[in-house]
Amino acid sequence: MSNHRKINFYEKRHNRKANQKIVISPMIHDLAKKLATELGIKTYSYAEYIDPEIFS
Repeated sequence: MSNHRKINFYEKRHNRKANQKIVISPMIHDLAKKLATELGIKTYSYAEYIDPEIFS
């Protein structure tokens, strides 16, 4: 999953652990959504749907 590589890059670049994993995509296949849930990744259709509180 390419999201895993992005998470690793973030963690190395900022020298900190990612506390949340999210994917923003208007079209996510049901199987991909199920897999994301199993991997602890939150999925959103649009950035506007994300509660700003998760970034604090």
